[in-house]
Amino acid sequence: MKTFTIATVAAALASSASALPKQPTVARVNLMALNHPVSGKHSQQLVPIDLATLTHKDNLPITGFAIDSISVTVPPAPGQQAITKDDITCQRFQDQWGTQRGSAAFTSSKNASVSTNSVDFGYVLCYVNPTA
Repeated sequence: MKTFTIATVAAALASSASALPKQPTVARVNLMALNHPVSGKHSQQLVPIDLATLTHKDNLPITGFAIDSISVTVPPAPGQQAITKDDITCQRFQDQWGTQRGSAAFTSSKNASVSTNSVDFGYVLCYVNPTA
């Protein structure tokens, strides 16, 4: 009888215990939106950009971009190394469809210089470089 009571209590406790909330899966690039116009106030702002998603930010003037870091909680594919910021390429576009280039492609080792005067953030697409 004692074993039955202990088993019943243990089962009741196990069924009433709540699981920890699942952490969201994230794959994003943290871009530094640079605003260093020839004349005017200089500023910079960290902007998270989801990988493989054309992203727009309103009311954010820029003159260039730099890749600051990445945040990835997605596990790497079997047999593959986890990606680093060196594996990322980004590019600014002037339109919401990504058909009008607004900058050269840029990486963690080569920043994007978009304009000497402040322009709209536009649309930015970041992706993992393909492997051979």
